[in-house]
Amino acid sequence: MKTISYEAHGHVYHLVGANADLWQIATECPSIFAGDDFDVLAKAFGSTYDNERVAASKLLLTKLWMAHPMLGPYPFLDCLSKFEFERQFHSKYRDHVCHQLKVYLLGLGVLSCSPRLRDEVSKLVGERNLDLVWLVTAVFHDIGYVIESEHSQPRSKVWTRVREEYDGAMRSPLRAVIESRGLSAATEQQIQKAYAIRTPTLDGMGDLEQDAFFQAFKEEGIRANLGRFIQGDTTTPVQRYFTYAQKTVSGRPPFKDHGVASALLLVKTWLDFDAYLDQIVAQRAPSQPHQNAPAAAAELDRLRPSLDRMIARRRRLKRQILRAAGAMSLHNIAPAQWDHADAGDHGLTFDIYRIAIGKHGAGTSNPLAFLLAFVDTLQDWDRPTFSETPNDDALHSRDISIFPNKGAGKVLVHVKKDAEEFSDPSRSKHARYTRVVRCLKEYLDHDDVDALIAWAPNGTERPSNVPLSPASSPGPSSHSGSGPYSSPAPYSSPAPYSSPAPYSSPAPYSSPGSQWELDFNAIIKMPAVDPWRWAAVVLTRDEASRHGDLMDSLKRGEGDGRPRYIESGFAYWGIVPTNRWRETCQDAFYLVMRKGIETFQSRWKELLTKFGEGLPRVYASYGVGTGEKDRVVLATLNAARDPPVYVPVDMSLDMLVKGAKTASVGVIEMSRVVPLQLDFSSTTELGTIEELRTKLLGDRPMLFSLLGNTLANFADDMAILKTLAEPMTKTDLMLLELAVTKKVDATTASKAAVEYVNIPSFESFVRSALTQHTDLPEGRLTYQGKVCRDKGVLQIDMNYVSSDRHKGRLIDGSMIQVEPNEKIRLYRSRKYSVTAIRRLLQQAGLREIASTLQWNEGSSPFGLYLGLCRK
Repeated sequence: MKTISYEAHGHVYHLVGANADLWQIATECPSIFAGDDFDVLAKAFGSTYDNERVAASKLLLTKLWMAHPMLGPYPFLDCLSKFEFERQFHSKYRDHVCHQLKVYLLGLGVLSCSPRLRDEVSKLVGERNLDLVWLVTAVFHDIGYVIESEHSQPRSKVWTRVREEYDGAMRSPLRAVIESRGLSAATEQQIQKAYAIRTPTLDGMGDLEQDAFFQAFKEEGIRANLGRFIQGDTTTPVQRYFTYAQKTVSGRPPFKDHGVASALLLVKTWLDFDAYLDQIVAQRAPSQPHQNAPAAAAELDRLRPSLDRMIARRRRLKRQILRAAGAMSLHNIAPAQWDHADAGDHGLTFDIYRIAIGKHGAGTSNPLAFLLAFVDTLQDWDRPTFSETPNDDALHSRDISIFPNKGAGKVLVHVKKDAEEFSDPSRSKHARYTRVVRCLKEYLDHDDVDALIAWAPNGTERPSNVPLSPASSPGPSSHSGSGPYSSPAPYSSPAPYSSPAPYSSPAPYSSPGSQWELDFNAIIKMPAVDPWRWAAVVLTRDEASRHGDLMDSLKRGEGDGRPRYIESGFAYWGIVPTNRWRETCQDAFYLVMRKGIETFQSRWKELLTKFGEGLPRVYASYGVGTGEKDRVVLATLNAARDPPVYVPVDMSLDMLVKGAKTASVGVIEMSRVVPLQLDFSSTTELGTIEELRTKLLGDRPMLFSLLGNTLANFADDMAILKTLAEPMTKTDLMLLELAVTKKVDATTASKAAVEYVNIPSFESFVRSALTQHTDLPEGRLTYQGKVCRDKGVLQIDMNYVSSDRHKGRLIDGSMIQVEPNEKIRLYRSRKYSVTAIRRLLQQAGLREIASTLQWNEGSSPFGLYLGLCRK
């Protein structure tokens, strides 16, 4: 059996047999998975722990779905996984969370190897929609198990949890699917209040078993000959079957078929979200008096164009989604378990029920349902029962190989035990392979099954890869440890089955002198097949040592009176703070931040007019933030004849990935992006900039930037600016953005602090670093403004205040004790007088060349400074 070894986060995962085959499929579809996705996929396939496999699979399933915002919410996956571990299902129940991910990948392989099946599915849903419709079909087809659960009866605790999960997903459904547009849950709920918009709920089975829902996907049951016409009966064949199964004892007690339940849940979720969107876009003026009504109206106006586009796409896609529901509704119907005569009395025709690809004509073609049923049956390995009694007959990935072969146009199957026991397993009725084929033929067209599956005599007809490591894998990133979980590229058709070209580019970390020394020429020569794999992110320090710095700032020895704090860079460090910061920047109620982003382009243009000179072609951005401002700068640079080089710099790898991607995609070529993960407040790490110039850029002038009032977040802002000015040459420029104030007194300091109060998204961001790295209980958050530095600067500190004496565990496992009312500084900001800015530049050895000032409207004393400086 083929074996692939893959290292992620210091752990080596071994993928054997069928899991290695699925891994190969994933690597041959580079637009689906990229970078650290493969670290997660390795855990989903290779971990020896059920909980780790399930968690990793959930992460990937959710990511695949959320990559397509027009699909709307994706509820019930958490509920399904929890019910599995709580054994809420029948005694023979097996895993269906990891299973759905494997079904999805195996289906991509089958579509790639069978042109006939792909053509027929394309005729049904449209070629351009095929891959998206298959995604929906595969990752939703077993969600209905939350309804099939024998404990899931109305008014039961299990049903209450199902209902609450749906209600929770629909409480702020827009925020979940268009988070990249900057909509926070708080903002969406303010819109709901201002416009009296009702959110969808799931109250009982009556909400699901609606005639209209069954009618929406009736064609599939008719095409499969599931039922006959009954005079005066308007119910669909699938509807009759669903009712019959709940009332009839078969090989098991009466049940709610999870395939039909999945279809009903998909239709309800789709139609509910449609109705919610219709409510949103129909609003023109707030119907309820509310203090935030004007801001809600402004936010709604901002979102309206994207919502209109989403609604248009959903309308075009609706019929295809209903085809996906129809395919789900058929995949669990097993004719052999029912009394055909009794079922016939209820209008069901199990004796002639078959799902076919389409050779018998359009009236009997069900290609999407066939694909789902086919791969759902084949994916029979590594499926734990979550029971206390092990299943000795369970199939493991090491026991079987399943690889779609484009040359043969078939799925080739090899079962290790069959090969050992039988001379020709394809002809032995006792072989596991032939049992699978018989199972397929119980409800799939016999000829279609024979045309699509074959026995592989030796299991090695497809070339095996050498063991993969993060540096040699054809699919995943060469960075194997701590990268973000980045957003996927838009999904497109899977690549044909062929061995991928070896990843032979020179290693960027090739110098023997230092683990972190960099060969920049090697980076530039790397093939840009998938530039967002982040193979070329330069890491100046390992994450463990950074953790050590953070832990030191939170610890202190006995008798040490120094305050605990979180340094500026760590406030943004990690996926949670990154996401919270992006939400804060887009929050319509955080007017200061939104205005800073929205007015940046006009302020930048005004500054360039005053500057009146050409700009350097190399742009290095210290602290990329959301990337929106860098995008404006890059667009200006890219308009010139000589294309720019972009050097985004951030200590937070998550912030670096998301921000730099926003800044550069569609603006400059990805081969001209050199991302640096470094702490630019560190003189040592900043040496990487010098190395970059020496080895790659030569004497080319550079434009550096420090935007978004980032300088104000550091404990010693003056020292930081001096550090950043040090590597600059006489031809370089520094673009600096700072918050300014007309007044510097105690009253104005209090006003500056109040700007941050009562903005839930900002509070969530400020708390996120502490909650990510400690388990301290939630305490008060205080905002303290004061005058400092010869009455030239307002300083605002955000502090965690402990409610009592508490012990907390840090992420490194050590313990700290905080006393009652003890403060931990979580975040610092400042507002500068214009005089203080000039003094700051002078002390850093910089001189202002051009600047702009924009003051807030009304009586506010605050505004924004944007300036260009030279040494």
